[in-house]
Amino acid sequence: NNHVYIHSIANHLNNHSFNYFAGQYWTAFCYHYGQGVVRDDEKAFYWFWQSANQGFAVSQFTIGCFYRDGIG
Repeated sequence: NNHVYIHSIANHLNNHSFNYFAGQYWTAFCYHYGQGVVRDDEKAFYWFWQSANQGFAVSQFTIGCFYRDGIG
């Protein structure tokens, strides 16, 4: 349901402005998989990086996968 994704994206975008690593992670996830937004690996990488810099291990792992796959 697009309404759910759009609402979800709005929440994540609000959360990442407060350096909330989980909001940044989910914003990145949505960009990476095109959930409610146009798929954009550059934006996904940026938000995964922001979350990883706060010590979020899942984002750190994902950044490693991006580098492995030639993204970033």
